[in-house]
Amino acid sequence: MSRDNYIQKIKLLDYLDVGIWVKKKQGKAISHKVILVSDLIKKQHSIILESFIKAIKKNDSKIRILVQNESEIKNLIIENNDNKSSKFLLIFCSEELIEYFKNISRKKIIFSNLFSSDNITNQSKKFIWEEFLKFKDYE
Repeated sequence: MSRDNYIQKIKLLDYLDVGIWVKKKQGKAISHKVILVSDLIKKQHSIILESFIKAIKKNDSKIRILVQNESEIKNLIIENNDNKSSKFLLIFCSEELIEYFKNISRKKIIFSNLFSSDNITNQSKKFIWEEFLKFKDYE
């Protein structure tokens, strides 16, 4: 069937007030979700970070959480971009690291500096959790 026939049939269904749904093709799904946390942030906010990690594991046990220094995070980001891997990264790091990678493709990487402030308020915790939920639900 040609494209014009499809369009005519869709218009006909619209005139009949019938809704249609198009099944989404199964694309290359993201198979690995990884949360990277800078070791500086872990030292600065260890209690809050531990409770955040427990909540993540309770919410979704498939997500890996790694605490690494910034040079290791840089290497993982470069490796992730070079390999065309199916990893999706949420990175909690300093503003300097975000600036370092501001010119790279961010298709599968989310940077967050919400943990880098000196004082984390309840509002900041909500933003951090919302960031995680977006990350978790991403396909």
